[in-house]
Amino acid sequence: MSKKLLALLIAALLTAPAFLSCSDSGTNEESPAETTASTPSAEEETVAEETEPSIYDDVPTGSYDGHNFNMLNVVSNYAYVLLTAEELIGETINDAVFNRNALVGDNLNVTFSEEIVGWGDVAGVITNMVAADDPTYDIVFDEVQASIKYPANGQVLNLYSVEGLDFSKPWWDAGSVETLSVGDSLYMVNGDLHLMYGESAWVLFFNQNMLSEYNLESPYTVIKEGRWTFDKMHEMVSQVALDLNGDGVLNSDDQFGLATHSDFSLVLLTSAGEGLLYKNENNIPEWADLPEKVFDISQKTHNQFFDLNIAFQAYLSPKGTETTDIVPHFMAGKSLFLCEVLGHAKTLRDMEDNFGILPTPKYDEAQEDYNTFIARSAQTLMIPVTNRELPRTAVILENLGAESFKSLRPAYYDVQLSGKTARDADSLEMLDIIFEGRRYEMAYIFGANNVGSAYISSTETGSELASAVTKVSKAVKKVMEKTLAGLIGE
Repeated sequence: MSKKLLALLIAALLTAPAFLSCSDSGTNEESPAETTASTPSAEEETVAEETEPSIYDDVPTGSYDGHNFNMLNVVSNYAYVLLTAEELIGETINDAVFNRNALVGDNLNVTFSEEIVGWGDVAGVITNMVAADDPTYDIVFDEVQASIKYPANGQVLNLYSVEGLDFSKPWWDAGSVETLSVGDSLYMVNGDLHLMYGESAWVLFFNQNMLSEYNLESPYTVIKEGRWTFDKMHEMVSQVALDLNGDGVLNSDDQFGLATHSDFSLVLLTSAGEGLLYKNENNIPEWADLPEKVFDISQKTHNQFFDLNIAFQAYLSPKGTETTDIVPHFMAGKSLFLCEVLGHAKTLRDMEDNFGILPTPKYDEAQEDYNTFIARSAQTLMIPVTNRELPRTAVILENLGAESFKSLRPAYYDVQLSGKTARDADSLEMLDIIFEGRRYEMAYIFGANNVGSAYISSTETGSELASAVTKVSKAVKKVMEKTLAGLIGE
């Protein structure tokens, strides 16, 4: 079990900082008869109880006269996005959010409110707020793929300049800090206080009944032994495809090893530890020639997982398959694996078969870590320039983050491992691996969308990626230069 998961489980059990005492290595041995109680041994003098520092010990505090901390939020068609809850209703996530806010509100003498707007409306709300110098919202959220325009237009603050925010804490996602920072600035970030970042993690759901029926090796064992690779997954996917109706054509009526859609190509690119954009020595994203491994990953992904004899691919498989078709196909027990965002677990709890949740595979066994692709629709946190109380905001965010890490994340784990999912140590460990490896694809954040489209298309069709990238390179470089112009010079 990882250190982060262990800390999380401990924190979930305790309502105050945990104090762990060191044991006396000499307590299992009898003292010699001639040793008196008034003469402690040297060993006894060194075993005084020690207090292990808690990650919560230095969370800042304050009292803010009933301030209403107002948050601008965005709807989602697959994810939990609620930042507030009106009352306890016996629903795990709602009640965890309510209790988190109640505890932080009592501790800091604040209240919480949010406005949830549509995808197409949030940019206008933020732009109008800044233009009017209106401090209505303390923090704002938008989809990460649409958010770089806000710092480029000077509408949100450099979070590194906000005294009191501590991005070394585990309630701030280290992967988002690494990816979203530009130079020595960070304008947007993800953490445990908003669940959509976790909901946007691409994972593999697997049908446990089918796994047993075909006597396949436990993927939990394979993952923990470091053998969960493209090749191993392809081996399993290839063993279960079946023409159920015997018509000689594999389509939605039949059984496949994998159900997914076109973004799966980007999922495996991230899973393999690579990307389409990289940063230079100054932490600036820049467009440059792609490493050879990216081309190898694209070709291997096409050969192994875009074979329509074993994979049910939205838009590619016969009968005009749509993205909305792949989840019902898996729920009907006709796919061994479903690769989609974790947010779909809510829907899968209604399926008849049992299912499990896994990280996506490594490229090969030489790769050390498992990586998790985050959908570009995930929302990211920003502080608008109209916020005039930054010290207060920092304290509130740190407290929301700490309490979310302590109580909301365990509640989220509990929901994901309810119903038809296994509730055991293996399942907990899988979610922890998934969360620890979360990464964005930078192309869709910093203006290289066309490269992402070229990669998806070439991987789907098996066409030459190099020529496709060459065709868009000039335009991509121009767009990126314009996108980053307002940031690099600061």
